[in-house]
Amino acid sequence: MKKINWQYTLGEILIVIIGISIAFSLNKCAQNSQDNKLEKLYLENLKNDIETDKRNLEKNLIALKEKNNTLFSSFKYFNPTIPKRDSLLAMNFFRVAQIIEFSPKSITHQTLMNTGDLKLITNFDLKTTIQEHYRNYSRLQQDYDRMVNISKKYIADYFIYNLDMDKFRSGQKAITDERLLKSIMQSMSGTIRLKIESTEKSLESCKTILTQLTEELN
Repeated sequence: MKKINWQYTLGEILIVIIGISIAFSLNKCAQNSQDNKLEKLYLENLKNDIETDKRNLEKNLIALKEKNNTLFSSFKYFNPTIPKRDSLLAMNFFRVAQIIEFSPKSITHQTLMNTGDLKLITNFDLKTTIQEHYRNYSRLQQDYDRMVNISKKYIADYFIYNLDMDKFRSGQKAITDERLLKSIMQSMSGTIRLKIESTEKSLESCKTILTQLTEELN
């Protein structure tokens, strides 16, 4: 019976184990390198998305404040002694009734969530900030939708049934239900103020997350 050289056999086994360990280590390093590149790409895309959102929110904030000022100044036209006040009131109503919308660029965030790649973001604080930021967008959208609901439910019907366009064009008394108009405008005033507050909060959130993203990428 042939004698087994255990020292040689153990050496061979050890070589195989070392080879497998090295292969796993190399694969792990390659995977980590790939994950790091993918994480950086996600963060860069998030930064670009939020910078776009920030610019759009800044434009919205200016427009909302202008609407708020227009609406505030409109209440004085309910004084019947002001000449052509129906036309002035209706014109301001038209301006304020135009809807200001906001559609966030959320494709990168949705991809992170749908693919499970959010785990690639290793900075826990940054990951938390990202999640909170996009939750803020949901609350912002609710405040923006309030104005849309008022427009659908009240404003369109008011223009159709309570505003005589022929008299409006000629500067005559064109409004048939001032009390309803005043109620609608008061409701719009509250809604616009909520939109302003939500827009300001979302802008601050954009600034915070952009600072963190810049620091992480550098």
